[in-house]
Amino acid sequence: MELILSTILNYFLGLAVNLRSDAIASGLGKELQEQFKRHQDSISKRSLREDLNAACVKLARDQYSHGMTPQKEALLNLLNDGPFQMDLYEWLVAGDIVEGEAAKIRLRTTMGQSLTETHATAEQIEFLETRFFETLDKAVFANPVLAHWRHQLSLDYLRGQVATLREYAAQAAGQFTPEQQKVALDLYCDKELARWDIIDLNNLPEGDSHLATQKLLLRQLYMPLFIEVESTQHDGDAPLDKLEEKRDARRHREAGRLLGGESDSTNTDRSPVGTRLGLSHRLVVLGEPGGGKTTLLRWMATAYLLRDKDREAFNQLPDTDTLPEQPWIPVLIRCRDLGEADLCRCFKDFLTQHLNKTELQPNEARIMGSIILDRIAQGKVLLAVDGLDEIASPRVRMLFCQELERTAARYPETPIIVTSRIVGYRNMPYRMGAGFEHGVIADLDREDKDLFAQRWVQVTEQHLPANEQEQRIQELREALHSSTRIERLTGNPMLLTTLALVKRKVGKLPTRRTKLYAEAVSVLLNWNPRFYDTIDEKEAIPQLEYLAFEMCRRGVQRMEHDEVLDLLDKLRAEYPNIRPIRQRTPEAFLKLLEERSSILIMSGAIWHKETPQGQSAWEFRHLTFQEYLAARALLDGRYPDRDKSKSLAEQVGPLAGQLEKSQDLFQDEEEKVVDAWHEAMRLLVADCQDDNVDEVLCAILEPIAGEDPARSARPRAVLAALCLADEPNVSEKVAQQVLKKLATTVNNTNDGFHLQPSTLVEKAALEVGRSSWSEQLKEVLIEEYCRRPEDTRINPGNLWGSVGGVWKEPSGAVSQQWIADRMVRLKSTNRTEIISAALEIVDAVDQNNIEIVGELSDTLLGLLERQNDFPANYAAALALEGLCEGYLSRQDKTTPIWIARGNDLYRLDRALNAIPKSEGFTRFLLIDFLCQSDDPDVFPLLLARLNDSNTGNQLNVIKALGRLGDKQAVAALIPLFEQSNDNIRFYTAIALINLGDDRGRSIINKFLDHDDPDKRENAVEALAQIRDKTEQELLSLNIDGLAPWIDPREPITDAHIEDAAKRIGKSPQEVREIYESVAEDFHLKFG
Repeated sequence: MELILSTILNYFLGLAVNLRSDAIASGLGKELQEQFKRHQDSISKRSLREDLNAACVKLARDQYSHGMTPQKEALLNLLNDGPFQMDLYEWLVAGDIVEGEAAKIRLRTTMGQSLTETHATAEQIEFLETRFFETLDKAVFANPVLAHWRHQLSLDYLRGQVATLREYAAQAAGQFTPEQQKVALDLYCDKELARWDIIDLNNLPEGDSHLATQKLLLRQLYMPLFIEVESTQHDGDAPLDKLEEKRDARRHREAGRLLGGESDSTNTDRSPVGTRLGLSHRLVVLGEPGGGKTTLLRWMATAYLLRDKDREAFNQLPDTDTLPEQPWIPVLIRCRDLGEADLCRCFKDFLTQHLNKTELQPNEARIMGSIILDRIAQGKVLLAVDGLDEIASPRVRMLFCQELERTAARYPETPIIVTSRIVGYRNMPYRMGAGFEHGVIADLDREDKDLFAQRWVQVTEQHLPANEQEQRIQELREALHSSTRIERLTGNPMLLTTLALVKRKVGKLPTRRTKLYAEAVSVLLNWNPRFYDTIDEKEAIPQLEYLAFEMCRRGVQRMEHDEVLDLLDKLRAEYPNIRPIRQRTPEAFLKLLEERSSILIMSGAIWHKETPQGQSAWEFRHLTFQEYLAARALLDGRYPDRDKSKSLAEQVGPLAGQLEKSQDLFQDEEEKVVDAWHEAMRLLVADCQDDNVDEVLCAILEPIAGEDPARSARPRAVLAALCLADEPNVSEKVAQQVLKKLATTVNNTNDGFHLQPSTLVEKAALEVGRSSWSEQLKEVLIEEYCRRPEDTRINPGNLWGSVGGVWKEPSGAVSQQWIADRMVRLKSTNRTEIISAALEIVDAVDQNNIEIVGELSDTLLGLLERQNDFPANYAAALALEGLCEGYLSRQDKTTPIWIARGNDLYRLDRALNAIPKSEGFTRFLLIDFLCQSDDPDVFPLLLARLNDSNTGNQLNVIKALGRLGDKQAVAALIPLFEQSNDNIRFYTAIALINLGDDRGRSIINKFLDHDDPDKRENAVEALAQIRDKTEQELLSLNIDGLAPWIDPREPITDAHIEDAAKRIGKSPQEVREIYESVAEDFHLKFG
């Protein structure tokens, strides 16, 4: 600590003698940091006080010289004085807090006497008495390393003063009688309850004031909040980085965008805030504007104020069972209510300022201050601080945060909860530390929304009979869960209330998104009508549109305050004819907009390392509003640098060509239209004038000059199809263009091969399939399926199967009626209906959803027999494959839905004769159906296919003949030994062994001794299938009768035998004897 202490003492001495000094620790920043690190990493042999005494003595010795000024000599002599050293130590550890004031006074007095005796100038004396310690503390504060160290010293000092502070507090309160204290406390509780009660009528929109009926009912509208906690004790910025990443991901998810690693789910570990406070005692709650942070603190304050005052009201307050059962007096302080001077003071002083705002008389406030200080020392006060982010000055915020940390050190038993907006919190120059846990307010889940619906109806429809209330509750719940978009839009209490008010206003939630968003914006613009000037939509909407468009153009969700002001000035210059926007300056408009509507919110501050002051940042409350208003900007022609000579379609075309790589989970990376314009384009087309729809949709669909169509055609087709799914007033001709382009972009790799839509084309097709364009989509996909060659037609076929299949059933399962409907279509004369029905059955079987078949297999066999309709044959084969591989029911996992027997065998054989070799996969499936049959009549049919030109078909036939066990096959199999293909020879040998003919043994022996370990394993596996269960288990590597199998070249060790014996419940000797009995057949060796 030598360098640290000598640096401070040198500055101390120089300032006292010369009235000025160079910047403290000038040029020593790196050395100081290194010494702090060494000090923290080691265990000091001396205390700080001993180090300081030694540093004082050394400095006095080193700086003593002849000819120095009398003033400097006098101060150097003081450095050797024990009491002066003690005062210096107390100033060092507590000089920047109220508890260190006495040490400052003693130091001033001692130094003043010494300087007076040496005839110091009046200026020196005056500086010492008025500005010396202020200048000294500012110098220490200006050095981040010294400031942090000094703050930690003050915390350690205060932790050692807890008992003393408690005694002082009790003495201060004891000067007032119990009666005086009770009167003051009762008055305080009454005033605070009136001030902070969660009954808040001001946040209801214009026209809904009549909801202010019964207090108890209004209190019940409070929604319980949960938080997701991140530990911030030891990981620096990493946990806070994670919190902001989650916040950004949530905003994307709410707008329907999924980031890499994100699923469309909000499942997470959540804890009630009260429960978390009880566990951690110190909590920083971060959240979105409108997320309920302030209401949360008001709920806590209301609960603790009512606990003893009105137990009946307390019992009816929601969710109080999650709060710690403590006799806490709530002290709720809003940072915005305190001036900068108040925030820079000690806790006792800003508590006094807070009490002066409670309308208590001065004497009552003085008594209540003593009561709170006494109770807080006992841990009987809940200190709640709201809006840390609202302190604009970084210096003031730092001082305030440090004082809160000191308050936590002074009163270790006192719970403290602090709220802040999440955006920018991590980048603040100073944040809460010293044991404060950090958590983020979690999104409301389905159960939360259902609870809100119940409470909302009980408050707003209390005049209705109970049965009608239940009906209204159910209607509201169904409305709130009616679509994924609405679910995403109601993640916080304010937006949930907004949609409830929309439903109340128009009778139901609009099904068209543009109408829903327009109503939500209108409701938000009418918020807080009683305390703020009205804001007309004609004034607000053009400015909101202009900002939203520019944010989408830049691909951002937040803009700094100065950028927003510049844009609003630019709007006024570009559109002078929009007179309503000129009623207010941009600054006044923003202030009113946030106070009145909160549709555009100040979401925190953006902090830049090169600037000392954070720049306020603005964003739309919900990303959906930004996208909706950007679409409206295009429709209304209100956006920056608009070329009025271009049509709407000409403006839209280039925007739809802006591409990026997709980042969805479970999806291969592919190009898509940028998120910033993706949803805005859909909203634009949905709200477009009828005469413009075709032209705009074509502008989205078709690449423009200079674009690479190979890159942009697919993402443009996807976006155009999604626009079509929103059912705009488009012509049949353009709709067909969009659907055909989408069908041609179905690729040959991933599209159509997922049980859940994963690729962009799959997702677009599913949305179109749920719209009124479903039949047209079916036609173009089946047309594309039939047009393509056999090796690529499966992609559009499977895609329609998933779009037109089981998702349409409410239960997700296939009913008898569902199958009956498909059978009717299979028998129709319409080729599209026939093929599409077969493909839907394929998808249903893939999802294990078919239980009852009826005549289905017979109908599909008939489709196989259609002459010269190879796409239809292929679809039928795919459906039969599913039936052959599926099970009769979810309970019976052994019986296939269908297996070829009797006349089905001959129908398959006839179909095979009619299908050319170019339809190789269809032929493969049909031969496989024959191979899986257990009907002896299949034998001659298989023999006829034994020499099929396709090796895969030939292998399947060989295996089937061996399994059937008809020895007549031996003569036909023997010639296959002459083939050069190892697999043919190997499986022929296995078939012969299965048929009891040992001529296959020599071939198997060669495979058992093969240099390829895979071929050796295949031989062991094949031979093991004709052994008993115990032998099969011992021949498998894991002693379970399953692959992998033992390698004949690896010796069977004693350890392996002992392990096998334990697994199968036999003695090692018995196991060894079994291995010895099969050793010759399997070429086994022993270690």
